[in-house]
Amino acid sequence: MNYKTAYDIQEDLGRKAFSQLIKNTVKDVPEIKYEQDPYSIFDASFTYKNAQNITKYVFVEIKVRSRKFNEYILESKKFNAMHNIYKSKNIKKEDVSLLYVNFCPDGSFIWDMDEIESKYTLQDSIFNRNTTESRYNKTQKQVYYLKTSDAIKYNFIIKQ
Repeated sequence: MNYKTAYDIQEDLGRKAFSQLIKNTVKDVPEIKYEQDPYSIFDASFTYKNAQNITKYVFVEIKVRSRKFNEYILESKKFNAMHNIYKSKNIKKEDVSLLYVNFCPDGSFIWDMDEIESKYTLQDSIFNRNTTESRYNKTQKQVYYLKTSDAIKYNFIIKQ
């Protein structure tokens, strides 16, 4: 891959890590499709057949964190966009799973995005307008602060 920015490096690292995590943890590894558009709503997707032979669709947002935090943020903008995927793809909501995957220095954490609204409330906070490009241009964002205790944790750590 031809890297142009630090963001490109993180994206590639996250994709490779996700492929390896799935390979290490899933018996029948699905074909993972990675989005080519850097502005895509999600980073990866795959399908599988459940026990009733119904096709299920999984959409994944991947983050690579260079530091450990007590809580990890998920912006409401991303959350809402992910929850509208099934509508834009003409898929039944019950056939879609949305995953928020964070690769962190102390492990890998996966949240089921369908459980977030029932466990957390949105909070207004001040953040960088664009995390990877601007440290001084601040804006207010609505975010969920996710606890690692509510995620599925894997002892899978990537070296950055």
